[in-house]
Amino acid sequence: MNEPKFRYIDRAEICHLRGIGKTKQFEDERAGRFPPGERLGMRCVRWRSDVVAEWMEAESRRATEASEAIAARQSESAQRGVAARRQRAAASSVLTAQG
Repeated sequence: MNEPKFRYIDRAEICHLRGIGKTKQFEDERAGRFPPGERLGMRCVRWRSDVVAEWMEAESRRATEASEAIAARQSESAQRGVAARRQRAAASSVLTAQG
């Protein structure tokens, strides 16, 4: 018999895995930032572990890409600032030499 490659996990375990509280988890579910669970009964909602793991990996990649983009923008901004300061310093030294 084939064993399933996943198990069902509850909201408390998801909150523990994500390091967040139940309120934040509810907000993410309602806003569509977290995959919907499967309703197993009237008051029983569970998530497949493979779906949650896939979402967490995708979220990690998205966060890494976002932080790399921010670092690149900050580096470009810093380089422009250094170039502007050098330009002002050069202009100032020219004026001082002429005066």
